[in-house]
Amino acid sequence: MPAHRLETPHLREIISNTRSMLGLRRPRFLRGPRLPKPAVAPIVATERLRLRPHEMKDAGDWLQIQSNPDVVRYLDWPVRNAVESRRHLKHRTRHTVLLQADDFLALAVEREGQVIGDVSLHLRDVHSKIVEMGWVLNPAHGRHGYATEAAAALAIFAFEHLGACEITAVIHEKNERSIALAKRLGFVGDPQRMLLTRERFDSRPALAYLTDETERVTTGQIPIVWPQPIAE
Repeated sequence: MPAHRLETPHLREIISNTRSMLGLRRPRFLRGPRLPKPAVAPIVATERLRLRPHEMKDAGDWLQIQSNPDVVRYLDWPVRNAVESRRHLKHRTRHTVLLQADDFLALAVEREGQVIGDVSLHLRDVHSKIVEMGWVLNPAHGRHGYATEAAAALAIFAFEHLGACEITAVIHEKNERSIALAKRLGFVGDPQRMLLTRERFDSRPALAYLTDETERVTTGQIPIVWPQPIAE
């Protein structure tokens, strides 16, 4: 279930993507204000999933996601082959800290030892503590609520550990499933810039998902276990 990105990305995203492909990053001293304390990628255990930083051992699972046209349909990602996917994964393993504007944090979504998706945060504004959230799921694991469960866990991290005031999401207007997911979490607004506040997230209706046995389960709060974050 691809989450966000428009077919025509903004200039800032084009520049960011070009830098990523070339392995270029602006020096920290040129990147403006910093958060009082860096937000380091956590390892999160939910009821059915494990969210943790990407590792190169995930290359096979990541290729299944990256090479699937249905996954990238609404993203600004190309369909990647094994070499390209491995390069992209290596880049993603480096994104584990949020400290300054445009820092990026990505977590693998793991289910029973297999990486089935990805959730991410972009720090967009340090002073206002605004972050942009993204999510992507291997369609082979769709319709069980995994993307919702993972995104909800990341929202809890953003609000409670990063101290975010607002979470935004940019979703293609035709990506109905991702729009529906965002609304389940409490996002409101136009798909090109949906907005979630802590108050709306905390007051959202109980989340319902389908288990692997297709039994509907309703939970008001996603159970979260917060081990110590990995070292920067």
